[in-house]
Amino acid sequence: MLQLADITYALRLLRKTPRFTALTILVLAGGLAISIYTFSVLITMLYRDLPIPEGASVVRVIGKKDGRNVPMNAFELAELRAQARTLREFGIYSASPSLLTDTESSRSVKSTYAEWNVFQFTRTQPLMGRGFVPDDNIVGAEPVAVIGHALWQSAFAGDPAVVDRVVRINGRPTRIVGVMPPRYAFPISAEMWLPLTTRDISPTGYTQTVFSAYARLAPGATEARADAELQALLQRLQHQQPRPNADKENLDGVFVASFQRAQTGPEGAFVFAVLNVVSLFILLLACVNVGNMLLARTNERIKEIAVRVALGAPRLRLMLQMMLESAIICLVGGALALVLVAWGLRATNTFLNSTFEGELPFWWYWQLDGGTVLATVAFVVVAILLVSVLPTWSATNISSSALLRDGTRGARGRTSGKISRALVTVEIVLISVVMLVGSAMGIIAYRAAHVDFGMDTTNLVTMPVELDLKKYAKPAEQLLFFDRLLSELRRSGDIEAATVLQELGESEFAVDGVEYNTPDDYPRAALLVTSASPAPIATRLIEGRNFDSRDSETGLKTIIVSQSLAQMYWPDSTALGKRVRLMGEGTTPENRVVVGVVSDIRRGDLLTNRKSNFTALYLPLPQFIQPAASVLVKHRGSVGEARNSLYRALANVDAYAIPGRVLSYGAMLEKLTLMATTMTDLFIRCGLFAILLAMTGIYGLTSNAVVQRTHEIGL
Repeated sequence: MLQLADITYALRLLRKTPRFTALTILVLAGGLAISIYTFSVLITMLYRDLPIPEGASVVRVIGKKDGRNVPMNAFELAELRAQARTLREFGIYSASPSLLTDTESSRSVKSTYAEWNVFQFTRTQPLMGRGFVPDDNIVGAEPVAVIGHALWQSAFAGDPAVVDRVVRINGRPTRIVGVMPPRYAFPISAEMWLPLTTRDISPTGYTQTVFSAYARLAPGATEARADAELQALLQRLQHQQPRPNADKENLDGVFVASFQRAQTGPEGAFVFAVLNVVSLFILLLACVNVGNMLLARTNERIKEIAVRVALGAPRLRLMLQMMLESAIICLVGGALALVLVAWGLRATNTFLNSTFEGELPFWWYWQLDGGTVLATVAFVVVAILLVSVLPTWSATNISSSALLRDGTRGARGRTSGKISRALVTVEIVLISVVMLVGSAMGIIAYRAAHVDFGMDTTNLVTMPVELDLKKYAKPAEQLLFFDRLLSELRRSGDIEAATVLQELGESEFAVDGVEYNTPDDYPRAALLVTSASPAPIATRLIEGRNFDSRDSETGLKTIIVSQSLAQMYWPDSTALGKRVRLMGEGTTPENRVVVGVVSDIRRGDLLTNRKSNFTALYLPLPQFIQPAASVLVKHRGSVGEARNSLYRALANVDAYAIPGRVLSYGAMLEKLTLMATTMTDLFIRCGLFAILLAMTGIYGLTSNAVVQRTHEIGL
């Protein structure tokens, strides 16, 4: 059987041809690295257990409405928790920004409001101090907070005396009682945790409060069983305790899944499959090329092999010797690929964390772990089998007598011709598939990376604001709040212009004078609510006027349309004075007069230029007040100065109002396209590597053909 001399013999053969050995190792290492890296990145994003103790049993419970994931009513969650048998350790939470004020500085912090046992649920002890205790959930208890490690470092400079320190959170004095370990951000990307109250957790009836939930699967339960059970419980609850406006308020169902699947949505599995297929095709192409080059080497030694067979060399040992040469190349290539993958994963972490700091799910952290090493072993084993097939078959299926009598022409001409044709076919198919898919995805990513949004984002920042409905229950109170906020901002020397904007998604509408036979015939456009402003922000006024004091609650019902919508329905005349009737859910079907036309802004997908991506309807804020909106500001100084002005203006209007994170609009749009830009670069590099594989494949096929026809060429 296999002996030490066989290993020495294989190493000597590889050492005799250093350029050939280096080329085959590099080609194989590249194919292995792409496959292992792609698999490791995607498996961490979608399928690997959460990086907490017993992470495999953790699931997320969230509602479904019109095909979207939405939070559930607190009363519904309380009832489901009391009756569910397939889930245990059921807890609720909500994520929203909080304003953290310490001495003179303020910052918006991504916070999670959760039950007291959230840290016990994740089996994680604080790095310093304590977690929550049951008394923290009691109404009237002292406000406390637990902060994340990154926030401790950035906001408090890693001060060990931060525990028991009192800061202001959302305007309330709050005691910091603990600091969590590095990279802990459960449930998704929290920077700080605040306790819910028992009133929030256990309401006696339907409320305006909504939550998401976390839980663990009970022993023997599956996600499918838990999903079915909660669906049935929700339907029974909706039937037994109907709510006002049930048609609009009731959920379509409940979704029980891992946090990874809930985060990426149904398209995550499709992306996982496509990218892994492409990477496996690249690996297969690399293996075929390396196998073909090894076959050419085998054909160079075909007479030597024939002599050894004629002298009685065992074919099994001969086959193992040929496989050993392939195995050494694959093992060295696999080790080099593992080094490349470790570097790639580290670079991925650095890039994503610096670009999307504090926004990524906490399980999106890649490193060279046991799973990646096991995947490398599996890929290397597959590579050894694929690479060894051709040279091993060639070495063990020769006719030594015919070969020694007639040479390579008589012994191997017809068979080698069939192999060459088959290899050419496989090479063409693999290269074509890789290049076709890679080119298509590269073109798509390039178009997404270079999309024109149609906005002037210079010195433009935005801050979301969500009003407390207990404090601002009436539309008039909400409108007064936003009016006062805009007045404060416009008085600031750092602010050039300010407006309130709320995007409400798509809405059906009807154009006056057009007949619609069925509800499906109504067109749809993006619906937005905006406040009065002397000049539009980010858009240009094409025709008519902007909203002003005439567009009050009791004034004429007005509307502004985008340029594309005006050209679509009134191509030969002005849109001013025309009537539009809103038909969407939540709107009153009444005629509105067009008073202005503004330039287009892309609000649809990034890849097509369909007119529907640019059609938009704008309503005046007083006539369609919303408690949650974004404040859009064009500033004169830096983003930091604009942020301070926004926080200061909000505090002057309501010291307890919670601001969202202030973001530069240009940076937001850049982040939308940054991933596409990165993907473009990645696909270009993969395409170049595929071309390199094609070149090595052609070299191998040509070398093999020349070797096989040397005798004929000599004659």
